[in-house]
Amino acid sequence: MPESFGRYLKREREMREISLDEISRQTKIKLAILVALEEDRLADLPPVAFVRGFVRSYAECVGLAPRDAILRLDHFLQENFPEKTSPPPPSRKPSPASRRLILLFFGFLLAAFFFSPTTTPIAG
Repeated sequence: MPESFGRYLKREREMREISLDEISRQTKIKLAILVALEEDRLADLPPVAFVRGFVRSYAECVGLAPRDAILRLDHFLQENFPEKTSPPPPSRKPSPASRRLILLFFGFLLAAFFFSPTTTPIAG
């Protein structure tokens, strides 16, 4: 059976001889949250978006690569708590159809600007 995410964090922390109190002081994360994280008690933790931030801070404090730690967290959540995972955020890249509409709109604006009838002042 693979190692749980919390056991991984605890093992890495203990190998470096860093206490949870020290991590709490440095990261400003409550000790109860750190304990819940190491014990895989996700029900006692806030929403996953916050947990990712905690894991990033924890990893930096202990000397782990934050991105790797977050990837491990996400994998652990997908395997054990799929209801806690969320789909990735939608892409912000516009679709080809919307890009065409935007270009068409600006084309009409330019055409209206360059081909609009100009008024000449009336000589008095």
